[in-house]
Amino acid sequence: MNNIKSFYNYIREDSNQLIMKYIRNEVVDDYGWMKPGMADWGIYSGDNLISVFYLDDEKPDLFIRGLEIKEEFRGKGYGKKVLDLIRNYAKSKKYKFLTLNFYKSNKIAEKLYRNYGFIDDEYQREGSPVINLRMKI
Repeated sequence: MNNIKSFYNYIREDSNQLIMKYIRNEVVDDYGWMKPGMADWGIYSGDNLISVFYLDDEKPDLFIRGLEIKEEFRGKGYGKKVLDLIRNYAKSKKYKFLTLNFYKSNKIAEKLYRNYGFIDDEYQREGSPVINLRMKI
């Protein structure tokens, strides 16, 4: 867990455009997009919350859960930037894989993840509504 907690400082140093903040118990959006406890981490561009997600330390994997890009920031390259930051962090902390899952119906997420280099995880359950992907770092 200490590796995950240091993620905020890593992001601040790694990118002058995006900043990551631990947000688990905060109300971070007045318009109802984010409520307390919906995510552990938020990515900000200036004062704008653009992405939320969880990170689970499951060495050798860093598991990304619930990755969401706020609607008005979709289609502008933020998904790739967020994945770049997470991958760079994971690499610096000696993780060997990134893993994530999403609903099969989310074709936009599937395109982003597959184009980024994620492939089907060997633990895919037949008939599941969720796709599990993994990527070697």
